[in-house]
Amino acid sequence: MFLTARFLEHTDYNPHGFGTHIVIGGGPPAVTPHSGPGRFAARPIPAQRLTVKDVRRVRGDDGDSVPRGWHIAELDDAGEPVRLAAAPADLVRIIRVLEAAELAHHASPGP
Repeated sequence: MFLTARFLEHTDYNPHGFGTHIVIGGGPPAVTPHSGPGRFAARPIPAQRLTVKDVRRVRGDDGDSVPRGWHIAELDDAGEPVRLAAAPADLVRIIRVLEAAELAHHASPGP
């Protein structure tokens, strides 16, 4: 499933803000520069590094590229603040998948 969403900061999984969609299902959650089909150019999201700090409505300082009806998830990425923007229902889906991936990572036996 491809959901329209974007990370507002440049990260190793979203270099230069290239991602316009998050793909969930059929593999690990990933950022893509397209709405499908397939995972071409997808960059896996390191869910094990992300912690949700807050979910809120869009504010003026979030930038003009974020639709006013969207919400923002404020995340901690191994000590760095990262914002993820999406429509409210899509953001809930994405957060659930990221949290499940994080839990699965921590539950798996280490090397």
